[in-house]
Amino acid sequence: MRTANPPDAKGHPMNAPVDRTAAVTLWPAQWATVIPPFREIEELLSRELLVWDERRRPRMTTVCKFDIRTRTVLAPDGRSVAFVERQFVPLGAVAGVINLLERKGIDCIVDERRADSPRWVLGTRIRVSYAASAALGALAAARTVRVVERAENEIAEGIAAACDAYPDARIAIGLPTRKTLERFMQRFAPRFREPLGFYLGKRRLPGRVSIGLIGQLPIKYEHSWDLLVLPHAESTVGDRALEVVQSAKFPRVLSFSRVYATGDVNVDERMSMLAEIVRPEPRPNPPVTAVILAAHGSTPGKWADAFEEKRQLYVGNAKRNRRIAEIGKGLANGRRKSAIAVLGDERTADLVRDAAAGGIAILVETPAHARTLAESLTGWVVRTASQRGDSPPVRPIAGCGYIVTELGAAATDLEVRVVIRATGTRWPMPDIGWPRPTAETGVLIDFSDEYHEVAARHARHRVEHYRRTCAAVWP
Repeated sequence: MRTANPPDAKGHPMNAPVDRTAAVTLWPAQWATVIPPFREIEELLSRELLVWDERRRPRMTTVCKFDIRTRTVLAPDGRSVAFVERQFVPLGAVAGVINLLERKGIDCIVDERRADSPRWVLGTRIRVSYAASAALGALAAARTVRVVERAENEIAEGIAAACDAYPDARIAIGLPTRKTLERFMQRFAPRFREPLGFYLGKRRLPGRVSIGLIGQLPIKYEHSWDLLVLPHAESTVGDRALEVVQSAKFPRVLSFSRVYATGDVNVDERMSMLAEIVRPEPRPNPPVTAVILAAHGSTPGKWADAFEEKRQLYVGNAKRNRRIAEIGKGLANGRRKSAIAVLGDERTADLVRDAAAGGIAILVETPAHARTLAESLTGWVVRTASQRGDSPPVRPIAGCGYIVTELGAAATDLEVRVVIRATGTRWPMPDIGWPRPTAETGVLIDFSDEYHEVAARHARHRVEHYRRTCAAVWP
């Protein structure tokens, strides 16, 4: 490796053409270092942070840091100048840093300092489900990887497959809270038939595969683990969790998140420290067409609070619920005549009927609303977030669809192309992971709710949001 460039007057290394090589070292503590440091990297990883003091002054912060050790060199004028020798970069930013340097004509030499133990050997008993192939493919692609998957069952299936595929490896599964641990165990335990170790409170039972709170996993013994699994990456990025991840005791880290980015800059930066790559790679969201129909709801009485308002306007509105059920039945049977009858327009019916061949779901807010609609939709499958994860997914029979709550849709794969939004309210469409990236298009059916001035005002708020986010709004 050639020597680094001499610093400028402020002690920064000058990126002169004399040295066109950067050494990028990947360390077991889930950080990478770059020698020599480059100011371009600091600019790449910096962002403006609003400081909430009395003057609300913005300042710059960065997710890269510098080694506290310095090196003394001679400047061109003969003075001795000390400057920082190494630049630290989180694993999630390494690919972008290398791309930045190579675009500037700087050769990057990557030095891999992480190593697997002799226990990390692929076995012969490998599951072949889609979830298993996604998890195993991620582990083969990189030592630290994040898999984006919404369905809790698929996450549990993938983790169980990884544990089976490496039968000698010692694997730790870290959860952020007792509640998430108990919910994950409902899905994971039926899929994994070996004895499980536990690290929860005073219960400390070692095992080849152990599960526990992330802050209670033992990290005292060198080479005691081969893989750390984080089923809830978005919630497992606190200071203590990152301390465990960066303890250099886990040669590999497999994490799962429900979204590519949470929208919270701090959480997203911390998630970037968990993984070198994200699988599958993000794809553009498919275009969605919103179709607004009349609802013909019952006229409600007076209400005392917001709960009663929602019950009278939407959940318990019998006439509106019958209208929603009629539309669901008319679209699910696949006949053009039925689609025209419930939608009232041939052009709209053709659009929605073609999409309905890819599946239909009625989206509700509460299980009570789902049960009410299910009384009129025999054969339709109800999905809620409270259903047990060890039960196999049930698919509707021909000519039927799903009735799914918002939380249930967010926790499962909603592989349909038409969503009938029965929730009402004034709020934008929640993030339920629909339509799936594999779908070409999606159709969202909502209602103008003109039967009451409050419901109509709420509907106008929803339509305004659709006009900003959807590819088209009919009519």
